[in-house]
Amino acid sequence: MRARLTGAYLLVLLAAGFAAGCATTAIKPSPEVVALFWGNGKQDLTSAIKRYEDGDYVSAQYYLKSALASGLHVVEDRVTAHKYLAFLYCAEGDIKLCHDEFAMALDLDRGFTLTPSEATHPVWGVVFDDLKSGSDEDNDETPN
Repeated sequence: MRARLTGAYLLVLLAAGFAAGCATTAIKPSPEVVALFWGNGKQDLTSAIKRYEDGDYVSAQYYLKSALASGLHVVEDRVTAHKYLAFLYCAEGDIKLCHDEFAMALDLDRGFTLTPSEATHPVWGVVFDDLKSGSDEDNDETPN
């Protein structure tokens, strides 16, 4: 009889668990819980952009890489991180890494473009245009 009661008890607990899972009230986790499971990617991205705007390029690069490694779960945030890394690499004169970062941004979002002021930059504007026009041509080709 005890085995039946235990089985019935487990069945009731299981049913209660399913019923609780069907509740319509959503619980929003705290930023600390999100950071624990998702990392501090968004915070690092925000810090990186602030440091970039302040001219602290070494720290900006560190925080951009940290943001990507920590986990940016919104595609637009990952694109932004790659864009800023591309800017930094171009400014350092490392055109290959600049190109690679822009390529990663375009892989994430084929519609990604630079703002008009970014697009007219004499270094990264040219690198981005070359990459974008090359990738557009690759996409227009039809297989034989």
